Amino acid sequence: MKFCPQCGRQLATAEAPKELGGGFVSGASASKEQNATEQLAQYVAQNLAKGKDKGAVTKELVKLGWPKETAAQFVDNIEEELKRRAEEYKRTPEGRQTMAAQYKRHMLYGILWAAGGTAVTIGTYEAASEGGWYIVAWGAIIFGVIEFFRGLFGWLKYRG
Repeated sequence: MKFCPQCGRQLATAEAPKELGGGFVSGASASKEQNATEQLAQYVAQNLAKGKDKGAVTKELVKLGWPKETAAQFVDNIEEELKRRAEEYKRTPEGRQTMAAQYKRHMLYGILWAAGGTAVTIGTYEAASEGGWYIVAWGAIIFGVIEFFRGLFGWLKYRG
């Protein structure tokens, strides 16, 4: 048996789960196989949710003894399940409320970026009124406007 590098739990590692066309180490009971598969799926899901690259997660499974193609298919299946659950969550009242709040933050940050860029532009322009140079912070202003409208359209989509 091999162990999960993050939590130290035992993992069944010889082959893929039966639903992916393989079996586990012979002699293991069905409940242990299912438990090990669930633990491994949870480990993979947590790593993907944290933003870890699919290739890196697949390599970890290969190091644990999984065939490369099977490991890649397992990781792809977990990723698809995560996406499906996220889309399901977004359709619930709680999910819609969470998404609306997230898009409100985008609007706020957009306003702050645009205001900051405008303040820098006005401040340096006033300082250079007697001669000299000034900064037009057009990047911050444009980014702020885009971020604001991104937030506005998302908020309109998910609001109560």
